[in-house]
Amino acid sequence: MLPVLLFSGCIFDKQPIGEVVAKVNDEVLSTVDVEAWEAALGEVSVPVETRRSFIRNWVEEELLFQEALSQNLMEDPWVVERLHRIKRTLLISRFMESEAFTQPQPSAQSIKTYYQEHSAEFVWPVIHLDVEYWRSNTSEGMGQLRKDLMKSKKDIIWTGPAGDMVHDLVSIDGLGTTDPKIWKVVSALKVDGYSGVLKIDETYWIFKLINRKEAGEQKGIEEVQPEISAILHEADRVSQRDELIQNLIKEYREDGRLMWAEAASTISVIDTLEE
Repeated sequence: MLPVLLFSGCIFDKQPIGEVVAKVNDEVLSTVDVEAWEAALGEVSVPVETRRSFIRNWVEEELLFQEALSQNLMEDPWVVERLHRIKRTLLISRFMESEAFTQPQPSAQSIKTYYQEHSAEFVWPVIHLDVEYWRSNTSEGMGQLRKDLMKSKKDIIWTGPAGDMVHDLVSIDGLGTTDPKIWKVVSALKVDGYSGVLKIDETYWIFKLINRKEAGEQKGIEEVQPEISAILHEADRVSQRDELIQNLIKEYREDGRLMWAEAASTISVIDTLEE
């Protein structure tokens, strides 16, 4: 069986990695590792039980891994074959990310041209609304807020409870993902129109319709620019990959490293390099 050591406040010599929390053979889990894991969670405070569970999972996994190594399973044919597949995939992916492929930002003109040539693809499938809203847990101050909004005051002072007001902009559509009560109110508004103070599920709201796009209406180029940029990036990547493959085919054929039975139903590539 493998020796497992759990520590509290113990530091190993020549290991400036923080305090050692657990150790299996030569593998160490330190306080630095635990702190990095906690930081990745993005939580202000990690419960003690959650931290204990993380440490225990690390120990359990490391025990199993070390035991597998002790049985020489790195040489197991099943493992070797799958490691080879993973290695091939990683190497190809890394090569594709290398300097062999340069992808400059698509120009404004290329985006505009694509937009014009594919305009039929860029339409709103359903009604789409851009909405501004004000939300509070109490009705206090909401009536005065609406009056100020209707008067188009620039400096509006919230008179309700401090910290209770939420103000934001959202986009919603008619796909059924929006609260039906909210959709019913907002979809009936005219552009730049305000709703009254509405109580929806114990919360008080004021809505303003900023923009309205009907189903089938053309999307603006500024709205689809990120999508078109992604499309052009992918097309450029495919084009560069195809060009690279053609160059490699030519190079490998010329020096005898590639033999390709092109007429066959499957492609056969034979590496004739001497070891």
